[in-house]
Amino acid sequence: MVQTFFNSRFAPGFPGAPCDQAPFYDRSYNNNALDIAGVNTVTVATYAASTVYPLTINGLSVSIETSASGGTTVTARNQLVAAINESFAGVYAAAGSGSTFTITGQTGEPLTVVLGTGNLTQVVTTAAVATGDIPLGLALVQLATDDQNVLRLGAPNASHRFVGVAIDDGSRTQLYPYNSPNGYVYRRNDKMLVREAGTAWVAVEGTVTPFSKVFYRYSGTGILGAFLGATASGADVEIMNARFLTDSENGIAQLLLGYSNYAPGTNV
Repeated sequence: MVQTFFNSRFAPGFPGAPCDQAPFYDRSYNNNALDIAGVNTVTVATYAASTVYPLTINGLSVSIETSASGGTTVTARNQLVAAINESFAGVYAAAGSGSTFTITGQTGEPLTVVLGTGNLTQVVTTAAVATGDIPLGLALVQLATDDQNVLRLGAPNASHRFVGVAIDDGSRTQLYPYNSPNGYVYRRNDKMLVREAGTAWVAVEGTVTPFSKVFYRYSGTGILGAFLGATASGADVEIMNARFLTDSENGIAQLLLGYSNYAPGTNV
């Protein structure tokens, strides 16, 4: 028997499987582009002398006790800001206008503030957002405002830069929990291997052929980051220096990316 195929590293035929015929160009990026720090604005609504003002941040408690005389909502606010900054790592309090102050959490981490007295009120100024999983085989992009070391799935509008395809780094398909029933993914804060030039199996919407144009979906209804053979409903951009090498089957196809130079903040 003659062995006609052997691949010791990658299982062929799934989204994100790199096709390692030379030449190709891969780089690593971080998966945390969508992280947003939560911000709550707290107001010392009323002042009461010799009174404890408690609150809890992410399950940890802090409190101050006001003086017997001479205090105001502003002095109580200043005491709370100082107590929070002395008590918490990764959480920052800052005085605002009047008797208000803000509590800012860690980027991408939950921020839960529970007030322990009716003398305090609060509003959520900015909700915390954590970057989600990025499945393999999808188009990754970068906004002009993003750090150069991060990529994201999708964009708010067409003013962004296509960078490449999320591909298997050899661990996604081998190690728990990346080989989950939901597919192979890069999780938040993972280093992602991205194919910027060369060939890879990618996730596609609809039918594509080796003669199809190559589009990717950056917004709208459908699979965010999927590749298409024609423009469709929603938001998509054509990649001029790419072509499909195979027909689509079971939602995947093989894609060839060229070696054009990309200008930051522009489409390709």
